[in-house]
Amino acid sequence: MNADLEKYGSRIGPCGGNFWMRPGDRIGGSAGAVPRTAVNSVRNSGTCTLTQSGPGEPVNVRISGADFSLRTYPTEAISPDEQALPGHAAYAISHGLTVYTPLAAIRDFGVTSGGVTTLTTRNEYNDLEIQGFEQSDVQRTADQPTWNDYRDSGPNVALQVGFNKFFAGVPGESGNMTSGEFSPGGSNWSEGPPGGALMRSGEITAAPEQNVASMLALTGSNVAVPMDVSFLVCDAWDSSKLHLRAADVPGSKASSFQGVPSAGRPVWISGYDNVLGTNGQTRLAKIPEETPDLTVQYSALAGGIGAASECGDAQGPWYEDPEDVPGNDPALAAKGCTRRCLGLELTLCSLSLPA
Repeated sequence: MNADLEKYGSRIGPCGGNFWMRPGDRIGGSAGAVPRTAVNSVRNSGTCTLTQSGPGEPVNVRISGADFSLRTYPTEAISPDEQALPGHAAYAISHGLTVYTPLAAIRDFGVTSGGVTTLTTRNEYNDLEIQGFEQSDVQRTADQPTWNDYRDSGPNVALQVGFNKFFAGVPGESGNMTSGEFSPGGSNWSEGPPGGALMRSGEITAAPEQNVASMLALTGSNVAVPMDVSFLVCDAWDSSKLHLRAADVPGSKASSFQGVPSAGRPVWISGYDNVLGTNGQTRLAKIPEETPDLTVQYSALAGGIGAASECGDAQGPWYEDPEDVPGNDPALAAKGCTRRCLGLELTLCSLSLPA
């Protein structure tokens, strides 16, 4: 690591950060929704400035304008709210420091197990010396308890592939729930169908002739582990109740995973969050041309549970065009409907972003 600090050396971030398991930096105002009081904050932590000559080099921390009177004894942390703090000591300052560890350090020096590469780290105080108001008032590491003088951590990188399935509202349909109503406090995934049922609650009901969206959410790689990931997934349904229909569904302006229009297709990638933007960061796809390649095949075999829910050769034959699938109701086929199951093959492409 020391031979290439530009590649492996840690960088210091700005002072501040969150107040997880520590008191607020000053009394007055609020940290998020939590008021900063004498119960959960120090009197005044002053201003914190950091200087570092380069990656992996020492960091100089300077605190000015702080109240060192030690007149506050906060007993709770800001976050989690009302979380008790250990000990009964007075606090002078409360600042957070963020250290950035390069991914290369974790990949090249970490230990890999089960697809996860972890770099065991330990941060600790050494040779601490604090001078008080009087010349004789000096406290050193050897004079103090050391139970809170270190932190062990294990930053890691992993390929976190994931899958989710749920029913949602079709963008453009009247009466849809907003994404916030459909998934309170969660990701801005999709609009919800009318009725008030929450995402994945099992309580969504659909009336005859009502349109719903069957969503297959796939998680590929990220910038920490950039690689192409291919998925083979299938969606099966009771063809006496549900039918696949081609339509011109607009892109939603209110949800992350439904922002891409269907362009008249019955199956399409409605959301993709790995498009390289002009600022070097990723953004959401807006048009079909910005989404990965998708191959869709259709089967005449009715979907079900167990083996009937799979999408191998035994569940075929498979057809490229839904109009070629035998057994469709002629009246429904005239409306662009397909009543059988489908298989999808998708490759999510990763992006390597500048550090």
